[in-house]
Amino acid sequence: MTCYNRWLRLIENLLVLRASIVLFKLWIVAGCLFVVSGCFLQPTMKSYQMPAELFGKTGEHIPDQRLLDEHELQPEDVLDIIYHFDINSKGIYRIATHDQLDIKFITAPEFNESHRVRPDGFISLPYVGDVKVVGFTVEQLKGRLAELYKEILIEPQFYITVPKYQTNIKELKQNLYHPAYGLSREILVRGDHRASFPLIGDVDVKHKTVSALRKMLNKRYGRLNTALQVDLLLKRTQSSKVFVFGEVGQPGAFPIQKPISILSLIALAGGASSDAELSSVLTLRRENNEMVARVYDIRESIRTGKAAISYLMPDDIVFIPKTRLAEAGDIARMLGDVILFNGFGFSFSYRVDSKDN
Repeated sequence: MTCYNRWLRLIENLLVLRASIVLFKLWIVAGCLFVVSGCFLQPTMKSYQMPAELFGKTGEHIPDQRLLDEHELQPEDVLDIIYHFDINSKGIYRIATHDQLDIKFITAPEFNESHRVRPDGFISLPYVGDVKVVGFTVEQLKGRLAELYKEILIEPQFYITVPKYQTNIKELKQNLYHPAYGLSREILVRGDHRASFPLIGDVDVKHKTVSALRKMLNKRYGRLNTALQVDLLLKRTQSSKVFVFGEVGQPGAFPIQKPISILSLIALAGGASSDAELSSVLTLRRENNEMVARVYDIRESIRTGKAAISYLMPDDIVFIPKTRLAEAGDIARMLGDVILFNGFGFSFSYRVDSKDN
C-alpha cells in the first residue's frame, strides 16, 4: 500500500503541475489578447502643436506688409497715409518752394537782390525773366545763371546763399495736421476708383497696387517739398470673397475684409475632412490675364510649426484634394474636372508655380 500511495501522490503532483502550466499559458495568452485588443480599441494618433499664428487671428494677426503692398485697390478700400518731414537730411540741399535766395552779381552788384521762391518753383531775375530754381543745388544754380547771363554780362559770376530754407514746412504741417489723426489721414477709395489726398487732390487709383500708389504719391508730394515723404498702408479692404472646394466641411464662398491664411479659410469652411490630402492644397489667383496655380504642403507646415503658409487675397480659390497632386498634369486635370465646371464660367490661361516662387 505504501508504494501504491507514493505512486498516487506522484501522479497527482504531476497533474497539478501540468494544470498550473496550462493555466499559466492561458493567463499569458489572455494578457496578450487584452493588450492587442487594447491596441485596436485605442488607435494611435500623431499630435502636433500648431502655433496660433498659422491661423491668422481675425483682427489681431497682421499679414506680411509685402503682401498687403501688392493688393490691387478697389472701391471702399480704406488707406492710412502718414506724412514725414526729413529735415535732417545729410545730402546736398536742393532749393524748395518758399526758400529765400540771396543772389549777388559779383561783376554787377546793382543786380543784387533777395528772392523768395514762388509756389511754381520760379524766381524773376533782371533781363532774363523767370528762372526755375526748385530742385537745384546752389552750385547747379550758379552754373545755370552763368549760362543765362553770358550774353549779357562779361564773365558773369555769382555768390548765392539760402538764408531761409524749408520755410514752407511749417505751412505744410499746419495744412496737413488734423486734430484727430495728427499728420495722418484715412483715405477712402470711392466708387469711381478715385481717392482724394490733402494738397494734391483727386488721384486715379484704378489697377494700382498699394506700393505703386505709394511711389506715385511720394513723387507728387516731393514736388511740394523735397523733405516731405509719405507712408501708405492698407487699413481695410472692402468685403470680398474667397472660395474653397474639395474636402472641407462646408465648401463655398466666404467673405473676408483682409488677407487670411489658408488654414483660417479651412477653419471657416468647417475644417478638413478625414479624406483631405493636406500635402497638396491648391490655390488659384488671377494675375493680370491669367490664373496662377500654386501647391502648398499645409501638413508639413503644421508639423514643423512654421507659418510659411500662403495668405489669400480677394477672389482667390482654394481646392483641398483627396489625393496628392504630384505633377503639373495632375493640376491641369483637376482644374478642368473640378474648378472650371463648378460654377465658374470664365475661361483663362494658367501657369503653375511652386510655393517658393
